[in-house]
Amino acid sequence: MVKLAFLTLTAISACSVKMIPIQDLSLDRPYSVQRDSQRDVRILIYPLDDLRKNELVRINPTTYIPVANFFWASSTNYYPDMTSILRGSEGTTATVVAGELPAALPRLIAQHIRDSRLTPEVLTLRDLNSRTDVHDFDYSIQGRLYDATLRTSSSPIPLAFPLGLLGAPTSFSSMDLVLELELIEHRSTELVASHTYSWDGTRVTGLYYNTGPAFDLFTEGLSSIMTAIVHDLERDIGAASTK
Repeated sequence: MVKLAFLTLTAISACSVKMIPIQDLSLDRPYSVQRDSQRDVRILIYPLDDLRKNELVRINPTTYIPVANFFWASSTNYYPDMTSILRGSEGTTATVVAGELPAALPRLIAQHIRDSRLTPEVLTLRDLNSRTDVHDFDYSIQGRLYDATLRTSSSPIPLAFPLGLLGAPTSFSSMDLVLELELIEHRSTELVASHTYSWDGTRVTGLYYNTGPAFDLFTEGLSSIMTAIVHDLERDIGAASTK
């Protein structure tokens, strides 16, 4: 009985999945900013408005039809951050990335601003405490999330035999990320700069490789956008400070 219980617990633990909040993702860090000024500007980042379409997932009808789905199956996921599709791994531990992207992005942006040494004085609205005066910030960042769409399609029968057995791809995944950010002079509420950030990428999946295309696409897209955001903030804040 003890042995059976041990084996049962071992099986359960082997099938466990670790959840990673989006704001805790390990992304590529942006370059280090070369600062000319000794003064650290203070930046407050607001949650992004979620302007994605009011549809969670769209699945091609052939996906549900026996035999037909061996030849073609596809789906479009408009909210991959909320549907447990962003699966990866940490060593031998299965992981899934989850959370609300519009709320998590400000914390990712704040962390990348610190890591780039642009300024350590950056907070998100949700991380403010009662001892912090909201009027003490030099700039605020506000924005909108327009798109975070993941598309997947597969054609197992035509591609898997015999090409799939030789390593040819049988499934294709693509992702689009689009968001807009505004840098605002906090006290005067004057718009300093506005930028739209977009990224798209594609992954192919075969029988022997690319086991987590959705996760790879998501993290690569966010890394690219974070680097672009830091680059633009460096330029925009530098230009504003010389006026």
